[in-house]
Amino acid sequence: MKDARAVLPRELLDAFMAGHFGYGNLAAPVWFVGMEEHGGHREQEIALRLAAWSNLGRRVVSDVRDYHHAIGVDDHWVERPPIQPTWGRLIRVLLASKGLVPDTESVRAYQRDRLGRADGESCLLELMPLPAPGIGSWPYRQFSDNPALTAREAYIRHVLPARVAQLRALIHEHRPHTVVFYGTSYLAHWEAIADAKLAEIETGIRAGRAADTLFVAARHPAARGTSGAEFERVGAIVARGLTPG
Repeated sequence: MKDARAVLPRELLDAFMAGHFGYGNLAAPVWFVGMEEHGGHREQEIALRLAAWSNLGRRVVSDVRDYHHAIGVDDHWVERPPIQPTWGRLIRVLLASKGLVPDTESVRAYQRDRLGRADGESCLLELMPLPAPGIGSWPYRQFSDNPALTAREAYIRHVLPARVAQLRALIHEHRPHTVVFYGTSYLAHWEAIADAKLAEIETGIRAGRAADTLFVAARHPAARGTSGAEFERVGAIVARGLTPG
């Protein structure tokens, strides 16, 4: 009897876990790094994501609009798109870092036209490669025969050390001006990637520097109690480096 879990192509899934890091431009001055992308509710969705990544060249990063178009998600690039909540806060960082005062319409336009584009000024990366509905949810035991995907804990043990090392290597290679990590629960991972201690410089915001790169750790944009103003303060820190504001 066929194993009901063996539904995703093993080679492609393994390649995706090793080689897909997100969206945008590795030559961009500002990188964002989160824990993992939201999604992964159904096997069909994961299959679409794997196929899209493969068809777009199996790159380390893809153009965010091209990738989402390939999986049938176009909402965020229509003429007047809804603002994706996490992206909206990250855009406030970018705009504030350039001395601009973000408003809803400037954030909306930036999302539609510039965020995470292959020729753009930002890179949207994830520590863990597979999207999931939430930290407490792990659908991949139903989608794959890979023993490393039987439980989230096994997946983390299998994937996390290599991902930390690969992200550190990408930073050393491309030397972005700033890397903004979001999600303070993962501070130990962020410091391992940065190879630096990140000290608290404002409530909920930590920062440090290694070589040519400024590293900032902020709360997750979707965390309870966060505001757009908080992420604009992150942008101000990016603009001035670690000098007093």
